[in-house]
Amino acid sequence: MKNYQINKRNNNIVEIKLNKYPDSHLCMQLLNSNIYCAISTYVNPNDRGQGIGKLLYQSMLDYVRSQNAKFNAMCPFIVDLADQDKSIKDIYVTKIG
Repeated sequence: MKNYQINKRNNNIVEIKLNKYPDSHLCMQLLNSNIYCAISTYVNPNDRGQGIGKLLYQSMLDYVRSQNAKFNAMCPFIVDLADQDKSIKDIYVTKIG
């Protein structure tokens, strides 16, 4: 069982929420048929400092891989994590176009 839920707000916006922390989320935009852009991450102030942002990041990676897609990021938090994560070279796209 996944520890997160996917909410599609429209055809190209995807929101990931953790089951245990539903007030926190990560939003992505589908840029084309197989590339998502992580546009924002929000962690409830009462829950900060517990690694929830990293759990959202891992859930995003799980979702992107399940879609046979790739991602890039404009959210500074996600950019920092992705730039340090050597395990995602197959799905992390730093330049589009």
